[in-house]
Amino acid sequence: KNKRTCSKMVLVSLELQNPLPPLPPPPFPILKLLGLGAVIAISGIGAFYLWKRTQLHGKSLDKALETEHQGDEYFKQKNFDEAIKCYKEAIEWCPVDKHKEHVRFHCSIAESREEITRKQK
Repeated sequence: KNKRTCSKMVLVSLELQNPLPPLPPPPFPILKLLGLGAVIAISGIGAFYLWKRTQLHGKSLDKALETEHQGDEYFKQKNFDEAIKCYKEAIEWCPVDKHKEHVRFHCSIAESREEITRKQK
Protein backbone atom coordinates (compact mmCIF):
# COMPACT_ATOMS: atom_id res chain seq x y z
CA LYS A 1 0.00 0.00 0.00
CA ASN A 2 2.82 2.35 0.86
CA LYS A 3 4.66 1.68 -2.40
CA ARG A 4 1.53 2.37 -4.43
CA THR A 5 0.96 5.67 -2.68
CA CYS A 6 4.59 6.65 -3.22
CA SER A 7 4.51 5.73 -6.90
CA LYS A 8 1.29 7.73 -7.39
CA MET A 9 2.85 10.72 -5.67
CA VAL A 10 5.95 10.43 -7.87
CA LEU A 11 3.80 10.29 -11.02
CA VAL A 12 1.77 13.30 -9.91
CA SER A 13 4.91 15.29 -9.11
CA LEU A 14 6.42 14.34 -12.49
CA GLU A 15 3.24 15.46 -14.25
CA LEU A 16 3.35 18.75 -12.40
CA GLN A 17 7.00 19.30 -13.33
CA ASN A 18 6.49 18.34 -16.99
CA PRO A 19 2.89 19.10 -17.93
CA LEU A 20 1.67 17.89 -21.29
CA PRO A 21 1.58 20.58 -23.96
CA PRO A 22 -1.91 21.77 -24.94
CA LEU A 23 -3.46 20.27 -28.03
CA PRO A 24 -3.18 22.37 -31.17
CA PRO A 25 -6.41 23.89 -32.46
CA PRO A 26 -8.19 21.92 -35.18
CA PRO A 27 -6.88 22.77 -38.63
CA PHE A 28 -10.30 23.83 -39.84
CA PRO A 29 -12.68 25.39 -37.30
CA ILE A 30 -15.54 24.59 -39.64
CA LEU A 31 -14.98 20.87 -38.95
CA LYS A 32 -15.50 21.55 -35.29
CA LEU A 33 -18.79 23.29 -36.06
CA LEU A 34 -19.87 20.52 -38.40
CA GLY A 35 -19.19 17.94 -35.71
CA LEU A 36 -21.25 19.91 -33.22
CA GLY A 37 -24.00 20.35 -35.81
CA ALA A 38 -24.07 16.62 -36.49
CA VAL A 39 -24.39 15.86 -32.78
CA ILE A 40 -27.23 18.35 -32.44
CA ALA A 41 -28.99 16.98 -35.55
CA ILE A 42 -28.72 13.37 -34.41
CA SER A 43 -29.93 14.30 -30.94
CA GLY A 44 -32.82 16.20 -32.44
CA ILE A 45 -33.84 13.29 -34.66
CA GLY A 46 -33.74 10.90 -31.71
CA ALA A 47 -35.74 13.27 -29.54
CA PHE A 48 -38.32 13.75 -32.29
CA TYR A 49 -38.64 9.99 -32.76
CA LEU A 50 -39.26 9.46 -29.04
CA TRP A 51 -41.70 12.37 -28.93
CA LYS A 52 -43.57 11.01 -31.95
CA ARG A 53 -43.88 7.54 -30.46
CA THR A 54 -45.12 8.79 -27.09
CA GLN A 55 -47.17 11.85 -28.08
CA LEU A 56 -48.77 10.91 -31.37
CA HIS A 57 -49.62 7.36 -30.46
CA GLY A 58 -50.21 7.84 -26.75
CA LYS A 59 -49.09 4.27 -25.96
CA SER A 60 -52.32 2.67 -24.88
CA LEU A 61 -52.46 -1.03 -24.05
CA ASP A 62 -56.25 -0.96 -24.46
CA LYS A 63 -55.91 0.46 -27.98
CA ALA A 64 -53.22 -2.13 -28.78
CA LEU A 65 -55.43 -5.01 -27.62
CA GLU A 66 -58.41 -3.61 -29.52
CA THR A 67 -56.31 -3.40 -32.69
CA GLU A 68 -55.03 -6.95 -32.10
CA HIS A 69 -58.63 -8.17 -31.81
CA GLN A 70 -59.42 -6.48 -35.12
CA GLY A 71 -56.40 -8.26 -36.64
CA ASP A 72 -57.65 -11.57 -35.25
CA GLU A 73 -60.98 -10.99 -36.99
CA TYR A 74 -59.20 -10.35 -40.29
CA PHE A 75 -57.15 -13.51 -39.72
CA LYS A 76 -60.32 -15.59 -39.23
CA GLN A 77 -61.66 -14.15 -42.50
CA LYS A 78 -58.37 -15.19 -44.15
CA ASN A 79 -57.54 -11.55 -44.94
CA PHE A 80 -53.93 -11.93 -43.83
CA ASP A 81 -52.55 -8.69 -45.26
CA GLU A 82 -55.02 -6.62 -43.25
CA ALA A 83 -54.34 -8.76 -40.19
CA ILE A 84 -50.61 -8.02 -40.48
CA LYS A 85 -51.35 -4.29 -40.73
CA CYS A 86 -53.44 -4.49 -37.55
CA TYR A 87 -50.76 -6.43 -35.66
CA LYS A 88 -48.12 -3.90 -36.69
CA GLU A 89 -50.36 -1.07 -35.52
CA ALA A 90 -50.90 -2.91 -32.23
CA ILE A 91 -47.12 -3.02 -31.77
CA GLU A 92 -46.98 0.75 -32.27
CA TRP A 93 -49.76 1.34 -29.74
CA CYS A 94 -48.38 -1.06 -27.13
CA PRO A 95 -46.29 0.40 -24.28
CA VAL A 96 -42.64 -0.61 -24.44
CA ASP A 97 -42.68 -2.36 -21.07
CA LYS A 98 -45.40 -4.86 -22.14
CA HIS A 99 -43.02 -7.54 -23.43
CA LYS A 100 -45.50 -10.45 -23.52
CA GLU A 101 -47.91 -8.48 -25.67
CA HIS A 102 -45.13 -7.44 -28.05
CA VAL A 103 -44.09 -11.08 -28.43
CA ARG A 104 -47.69 -12.13 -29.07
CA PHE A 105 -48.15 -9.43 -31.74
CA HIS A 106 -44.94 -10.47 -33.50
CA CYS A 107 -45.99 -14.13 -33.37
CA SER A 108 -49.34 -13.19 -34.91
CA ILE A 109 -47.51 -11.42 -37.74
CA ALA A 110 -45.34 -14.48 -38.30
CA GLU A 111 -48.38 -16.75 -38.33
CA SER A 112 -50.13 -14.51 -40.86
CA ARG A 113 -47.07 -14.49 -43.12
CA GLU A 114 -46.87 -18.27 -42.86
CA GLU A 115 -50.50 -18.54 -43.98
CA ILE A 116 -49.78 -16.24 -46.93
CA THR A 117 -46.92 -18.47 -48.06
CA ARG A 118 -49.11 -21.59 -47.66
CA LYS A 119 -51.81 -19.94 -49.75
CA GLN A 120 -49.30 -19.12 -52.51
CA LYS A 121 -48.10 -22.75 -52.78
